[in-house]
Amino acid sequence: GDQCKTILVTDELNLNGVLVGYGIVCKLTNGSVVAFVNVSDTANAIFIPRLTYGTPYNVQVAAISSGGLGIFSPITKVATEQETPIAPTLAVGNLDRKITIHLTAIPGKYHFLDFCCYFERVSVSGISGSSLPKVMRCRKQSPVILSPADEDSSYQGYCVVRSTAVNAHNGIGTDGNPTYIKPGLTRTNTAAPSSAPGDLKSTQRSFTSISLQWKTIGAFEWNGAFVGYNVTWTSKGRVISNVMVTTNVYVITNLMFSTSYRVQVAAVSAGGLGNFTSPLVVNTTQDSAPAPFHTIGNLDKNISIDLKAGTGSYHFLQFCCYFERQSVSGSTALALPIVTNCSTTMRVVLSPVEEDAAYSVICVVRSDAAGKNHPWTDGHQTTFAITTKAAAPAISPVITYIIPGITSIQLSWTGATDLLKLNGKPMGYRIEWQLSAGGALMNIEITSSSVTMADINPLHFDTAYKVRIAAKSSGGIGSYSTWRQVRTKQDIAPPPLLTLGNLDKRITINLKARPGKYHFVQFCCYLTWQSVFRNSISNLTTVTVCNTTSPVVLSPVEEDATYTGRCVARSNASRSVQSWTDGLLAPLPTPTTTEIAEPSSPPQSLLILSITATSVDLTWLPPPLKDQNGKILYYNVELRSTQPIPVLQQENVTNLTTPATNVTSTLAELAPYTNYSVAVTAVNRAGRGPYSTPIWFRTNSVVPLKPTIALSSTATSIAVTFSAKSLIMHVSKYCVMFTRTAVSSVLLPLPPVTTSVSLHAVMGGNGSN
Repeated sequence: GDQCKTILVTDELNLNGVLVGYGIVCKLTNGSVVAFVNVSDTANAIFIPRLTYGTPYNVQVAAISSGGLGIFSPITKVATEQETPIAPTLAVGNLDRKITIHLTAIPGKYHFLDFCCYFERVSVSGISGSSLPKVMRCRKQSPVILSPADEDSSYQGYCVVRSTAVNAHNGIGTDGNPTYIKPGLTRTNTAAPSSAPGDLKSTQRSFTSISLQWKTIGAFEWNGAFVGYNVTWTSKGRVISNVMVTTNVYVITNLMFSTSYRVQVAAVSAGGLGNFTSPLVVNTTQDSAPAPFHTIGNLDKNISIDLKAGTGSYHFLQFCCYFERQSVSGSTALALPIVTNCSTTMRVVLSPVEEDAAYSVICVVRSDAAGKNHPWTDGHQTTFAITTKAAAPAISPVITYIIPGITSIQLSWTGATDLLKLNGKPMGYRIEWQLSAGGALMNIEITSSSVTMADINPLHFDTAYKVRIAAKSSGGIGSYSTWRQVRTKQDIAPPPLLTLGNLDKRITINLKARPGKYHFVQFCCYLTWQSVFRNSISNLTTVTVCNTTSPVVLSPVEEDATYTGRCVARSNASRSVQSWTDGLLAPLPTPTTTEIAEPSSPPQSLLILSITATSVDLTWLPPPLKDQNGKILYYNVELRSTQPIPVLQQENVTNLTTPATNVTSTLAELAPYTNYSVAVTAVNRAGRGPYSTPIWFRTNSVVPLKPTIALSSTATSIAVTFSAKSLIMHVSKYCVMFTRTAVSSVLLPLPPVTTSVSLHAVMGGNGSN
């Protein structure tokens, strides 16, 4: 029953003695011994009384032999049973969106686990067939609540006390006897619908209406008897109107065109107004704006169009014009895609635009009605064509080079071919020029835009000008390029008229410039020394002589010198690193030889090579070449005995060599032992030049000739009278020798003026000696 358990005990084989009986022990799960029972050896079952209901125990059995208590069997777990709980008492409480059941347990032999109620919905708002599967709600204490529960819904079911006895089916507990819930007592209160309609959308719009549609809410979401739907719409935060409808579609009418509305829908039941849907923003449509009235305004460097909107059911947003460039100055190659310009005022301007450009234009009134891909809508179109005014070019040609001539300038430039900057049809170019120092402004017109080269003439030679150029179009003349400075050239000076003048120790050339297109600066002659004194010169030397007036003189030059050369008139035209330019050449008459003159200096280095009693050998150098003034024909040697004794002798020396080297000469028939002076001069075709500085010398002496003598004697003396034979010798002294034959001699030196001598005290008797 609920207080005992029959235990079957199997026999044990290993008794180790005589079996006496069995010992059974029963314990609580905490180990406390509840009972120990001995039974006879013949028993194999036992009844353990006075246990607690619904309590788990641990039971073991051991055999008892004559040897004592054996080993206990393994623990056998067993629990006492419980009574089925008595049906609880039941009272229904709050039914507002839930079911509240108050329960009271009846005491009994069981262990209370919890209260459990089983609910089953049988109808909603009186609509049968709205049943739902049973729902179980359990609580350890009263009340048991089913929440949420559908409003205006009837429920049936039952409640039980559940004990801790394990149910074989769910392993949780065991239900007691039920107390049933009556459907009439458990109908929930009505309430506002528990959800808002779904998928609210606009199915159609017009200028003044909006068609709506939404999904209805479920039958179990009404929470009361169906009443309908509340449709409310607002604009700019202000409620415009609301209406009750019984279907899920509605058309709102009498609205303003192109106006934004916020629409919401809520379900209404007997329990009240449910939640509104999220706002649906819907704009009423607009009529397409009529084509605007247009007036074309300024077309100078822009396109100005004045527009006026027509009346209609639309909201004006702005005027817009679509500009498509068709051509520029007639060239379709410069067409461009459409450009859109808009304005909220009456004037639409496209700026800047190219001059002389053809455009097709479409203008519309744009409303704020949203289009397919943008938040606006274009109205009806006004279409027309426009050609902008031509204007002066906005581009300047670039001068690439200037080639000056003598009376003209050749000009080249890059053409102005950019039609977008010509601002009109190309009409050519204008070239302006004037003197750099100022003066009248001149111009020429180039009528073809394909021409990029021109000559400016006639101009002054060697004159500074400035030049510039501008492009022309059908709109006028554009800006000029920057001034370019240029100077015209000079002509090469022609050969001057040439005559020779004085050639005495100089070359005088008389010149006269010929007229021409050049600026005379000076005359210049290039003279080359070819020969002197009819002797060619190996190293030719060219000399340049210039003068701003005639004549041109080369001075000093050697006499009897031959020159070749040429003369020019020099202009101030710059050439390379020079600041002048030679004209054409006028050659000198060939040959040009300077006049002859006496040598202007004496021979040089007069020396005596040797002297004898009657001759002298001389040597000297010719005068410097520049002083010879012609070919030396001979030399004149002048001999003087003493100053200022007249010249004793002159000798012309002609044995010259070319080129000039040392010249020698011998003077003979001189007096022995005589003082002389000698000088030399050079002689050319013009005459004799100056003498060299005299040099002095003395000829050598000679052996005296036998003097003439006369003798006279006495007994004791001998007188000798003598004299020299010639005066061409110099007598330094006389010597008279008296010799006594074979005995002795006497030598008497005598002065040179002595002419006689006597020897006294001589021995007599030898008169013949």
